[in-house]
Amino acid sequence: MARVSARYAVKEYDFVAILRAKYGLLFPDEKIEPYNLTLNGMNSEEVKKWSEKVFNPIKKCFLKSFSILLRESAQDLSQLKVLLSEMN
Repeated sequence: MARVSARYAVKEYDFVAILRAKYGLLFPDEKIEPYNLTLNGMNSEEVKKWSEKVFNPIKKCFLKSFSILLRESAQDLSQLKVLLSEMN
């Protein structure tokens, strides 16, 4: 499912980035090592730190209006969504 979503996004949008629990913000052509880490396995403080870590590059990439498709569950990304909502 993730590969299908990524192919669709690259085809339909001008700019695509991927969020990963271990690596943060990635671009489609970046190669990564396999890992076994999810936001579900993090406590609330770890999720908050992760959200802040990935928010800074997002803020730099999307200085004006943007739309983001988030596949993770709402609970997992709630901290990041708060930061993103403050940008618009």
